[in-house]
Amino acid sequence: SLDKADSRSPQFGATLSNSAILESAAAAKGETVTSRTQVGGQTYTIAARAMPNRLIETPDRTIPVISDRPAAILVRGTPEKTLNQLLVSSLQQEAIVFLLSIAAILFWSMWFRRLVIKPLENLQQTTEEFAEGDRTVRAEVASEDEVGQLAIAFNRMANSLTTSETAL
Repeated sequence: SLDKADSRSPQFGATLSNSAILESAAAAKGETVTSRTQVGGQTYTIAARAMPNRLIETPDRTIPVISDRPAAILVRGTPEKTLNQLLVSSLQQEAIVFLLSIAAILFWSMWFRRLVIKPLENLQQTTEEFAEGDRTVRAEVASEDEVGQLAIAFNRMANSLTTSETAL
């Protein structure tokens, strides 16, 4: 059957302008062959497959037997206009998914930087200032996770050192 471009209903008994695909399908012995052809002024992508003349049933499987003159050849055609529309639609969907993925990656990167990297950078800067002699500087405790616990430990150490220096 060849799908009409303006309708989704199949068209049976359409005449092919070139029967080469039928000969190719018969020679392919049950394998699908494809081609492009003009039908009614429109380009179609068509696929054809020869149907077996008989089937031999064995305990393990069914064996199709296809002679040089198959019982039938099934032909399926789709207008290239429809295929092109499908490809454009697929490409649009892929672009949307790609852009959403990039947006999600950017969001998670910014969130990770704000939640993990920025507190570590602040703690590093505070530690450097303390090491350079500023004994009044203390780390900002922004969370209770490992980075927050490290900041608390730094503050305790800084208080202890400042108290020891004052006592000396």
